[in-house]
Amino acid sequence: MNLRRIGLGVAALVALAAQSALASSSPATFTATRALPPAAGERTQNDAEPGMAVAPDGAIWVASNLSGSFTSGDRALGSDVYVSRDGGKTFGWVAQPISLTASTPGAGGFDTDLTVAPEKNAKGHYTVYTASLSIADSTLAWSDDDGATWLQTPISGVPVEDRPWVAADGPCKVYVAYHAPLLLPTDGTSTFVTTLDTCTPTATRATTVVGTDVDTVVGGLTNPQFGKPWVDASPQSPHRHAVYLPMAQCHAPTGATLSEDGSASSQGVPSCGARSQNLIAVSTDGGTTFAVHQVSLGSKTMAIWPATVATDAAGIVYFVWTDSVHSYLNTSRDGGKTWSPSRRLDVGPIRAAVYPTVAALRPGRLDVAMFATDRAGNANDATMGKPGSAGGAAWRVWVARSTNGGRSFKIVRASDVIHRGVLCTYGSACSGDGSRDLLDDFGAVLSPHTGKLTVVFTSDMIKDRLVSSYTAYVTER
Repeated sequence: MNLRRIGLGVAALVALAAQSALASSSPATFTATRALPPAAGERTQNDAEPGMAVAPDGAIWVASNLSGSFTSGDRALGSDVYVSRDGGKTFGWVAQPISLTASTPGAGGFDTDLTVAPEKNAKGHYTVYTASLSIADSTLAWSDDDGATWLQTPISGVPVEDRPWVAADGPCKVYVAYHAPLLLPTDGTSTFVTTLDTCTPTATRATTVVGTDVDTVVGGLTNPQFGKPWVDASPQSPHRHAVYLPMAQCHAPTGATLSEDGSASSQGVPSCGARSQNLIAVSTDGGTTFAVHQVSLGSKTMAIWPATVATDAAGIVYFVWTDSVHSYLNTSRDGGKTWSPSRRLDVGPIRAAVYPTVAALRPGRLDVAMFATDRAGNANDATMGKPGSAGGAAWRVWVARSTNGGRSFKIVRASDVIHRGVLCTYGSACSGDGSRDLLDDFGAVLSPHTGKLTVVFTSDMIKDRLVSSYTAYVTER
């Protein structure tokens, strides 16, 4: 969920380095699009906007908003947690650890995310963490016994909060990134990262404000859009334990502020006075401080939550982002300090792509899952067709796959049609016409055992028929 209104209008195309090693198309090698099962005692599943992670033992964990269900009792608001123990072939419902009506602290139902510890805890399990937003604050829930029981704590934003994302390190440490407005003397909002040690009796914590002392290349942070944080947990990486927070910043070094940009915007939604910047905030001291580096320049409008990041076993950092027309990749081999030119990912059979989500594994091996279509243009434009209409652009999950660190890609179709027509990327600025049925983000993981990809996402189609939104998945055969 996003309470701000940013970036509406046709995004300017970004001038990028020429493409090399043309991508090739491939027939589908994934299972049919399937829905996650209903929760215990329920007949339907209308969850949305899932987060996911894979444990070192190969278990794939998913958490998804159940705010679309609005059934009864503890099913009013919160988040569902699922797990697959067969490499993503099937999933089972585990628990609803966060609930509006539960007696434990906090509430949720919006902007759910999930992560898994990369090392076993004292009980011999990989701790599973999930966070969900209630706008007043967020709730973090975790299980140190493979989902059998759950603990909770609120993550406070004053007076409100937006978008909790989570990433884990070691057996007990978890990072929660979120926005809280008007806590700094800027015209935007502040980005916070709270670090918790869940092995201590009181879940001790420390909170850092990201970007309070950024350099002149970045130009100051006012209202950055940030993505899911990532921790480099590879023992082979020279940057092990580094924390990466991907961001996009509308405020540019020209001095234009978000408020000034709004005066020249259409439909009351701000656009950038200059090209936006894609940024990475990097912490090498366990979340105590973050250094902010520019990754690349974007366009004059920004999507909500436009970027994700991941590292492979060698510590190469992969940053993917969208300008609501195309999706792009940048890579770093020095821990996020310097970056390659932007490389467009939607090529070959696809002509537009949004919300790229990256997963990486062994050195040079990465997959980027995207909502993509063969119709050219901005995902928000009327040329995409009426949402849900038979003649609307057909959106599917497509995957750009590389085995050489992003120098070349193979393009693979991974799902059936999951949406038709305009696919709005402007968060709360979207109209209620069905264009935002897929919401703003989803998850992708590569199995550490098989190397195969599983993608979990929101869909409003079943066999090309319009239905209520639900959480679906595909897994590589």
